[in-house]
Amino acid sequence: FRIVPNPAGNYAQILFSSTSQEAITIRIYSVTGNLIREWTLHPASGSNSIQWDLTDQNKRKVKQGMYFCSLFSGTEHKTARISVAP
Repeated sequence: FRIVPNPAGNYAQILFSSTSQEAITIRIYSVTGNLIREWTLHPASGSNSIQWDLTDQNKRKVKQGMYFCSLFSGTEHKTARISVAP
C-alpha cells in the first residue's frame, strides 16, 4: 500500500494489493481526524489502484497540508501519510 506522487499536486494514486475480492474501504482523513473522502471497492485479486483528485466528498478541492489515508480490508488496517502541495 503506497501513495504516489507524495507530495501530491493535482492528484494522488493510491496503490494496493488484494488477495481476494472482499470489500476494501479507503478513507482520507484530515490531521484533526475529520473524514474527507471515502471509497468502498470490490477489487480483483492482485495489484489495484484508485486515483484521488484531491477533493472531498462534496467535490471541493482540499487545502494544502498533511492528510492520512487508511485502508481497511477484513481484519487488516494500514495508514499512510500524504502531503498535498499547493
